[in-house]
Amino acid sequence: LYAQWTAVPPYAHTIAIDGVNDFTLIDESFGTTTAAYTSYYSWNDTYLYFGLDGAAVDYNSADYRLLIYVDGVAGFSTTTGRNYNTQQPTLAFGAGYLLDWGTDSSTMDAYEYDGANWTSAVWGLSADDISRSGTYVEGRIDLGNIGDPTTFRIHMGMVSTGGGSEWTFAGTPSESFTDGYNPGYNSYYWFDRLAAVSPNSYSAQ
Repeated sequence: LYAQWTAVPPYAHTIAIDGVNDFTLIDESFGTTTAAYTSYYSWNDTYLYFGLDGAAVDYNSADYRLLIYVDGVAGFSTTTGRNYNTQQPTLAFGAGYLLDWGTDSSTMDAYEYDGANWTSAVWGLSADDISRSGTYVEGRIDLGNIGDPTTFRIHMGMVSTGGGSEWTFAGTPSESFTDGYNPGYNSYYWFDRLAAVSPNSYSAQ
């Protein structure tokens, strides 16, 4: 007798972008470099979803920014992050895209690396793509805007950009850096959205 093999579908979980945390604690939550901050990832065929829960999310200040670097299928990539005041991190992988959200919600920007500089992406972000409620924010990236990758490398973290109070913190993976002024980003996650395993089954790279 021959064993009958059943194909296991890829992991997928759709998140409603409404400020209510729909991520699963077991499969989609991650520790960060900062105590009392938790990050989240999920995806489906159309979107990559992200979330972060922590006090600074509710600071309502453009000086506090959530930054997400991803490689996707980029025409160009770089290991030099975008400059924020005097902080410009070295990345552990070549990123082609950057999402930038200010906690006052006045900034919802997307950038692409053009081979020389980080420039504004033509696709951008809209109010439908990110939602904050108190100390929790969640958002989504249209996979088509980053080349519809089957695998992608990603890093999430927060920066304080105000003069005299610059700081980098709440990084994911938690091994990426020690919170402080302008640390390098030393690790990342490398996800395969066609695999059957859950997001937090992956080890930091």
